[in-house]
Amino acid sequence: MATTKVTRLEHYPKDNPVGWAVGFTVETSNGRSFYKDTTVSYQDAGNDNLAVDLAYGKLQTIINEQIARYERQGTRLGSEYVVRTYTPPTTTTTITETPLANGGGEEEETSTEEETTEETTE
Repeated sequence: MATTKVTRLEHYPKDNPVGWAVGFTVETSNGRSFYKDTTVSYQDAGNDNLAVDLAYGKLQTIINEQIARYERQGTRLGSEYVVRTYTPPTTTTTITETPLANGGGEEEETSTEEETTEETTE
């Protein structure tokens, strides 16, 4: 549920006031906020309470439409962004040498010594 606060209430314009400047800050349920203001003449509102009521009446449709628009936007929009340090992933390459068994272009070494056996007969 959105909350609406009166955040501006002053005589307007400052030099030669002819009315009230009334502003509202609205915070939506997903943390977004916005500000709207308007003026109300002294002829329409003789005191600040009536000025606030009339100003809200003038802005109510606009405020409600903007609340609906902001609340459709999720919570990520308008949230504080925290800068993260990007560390790229490291890649490790392991090379394993496997000996080739006859057929890899290299000849297998064989022993050149021959065994001799002597037979003795008695």
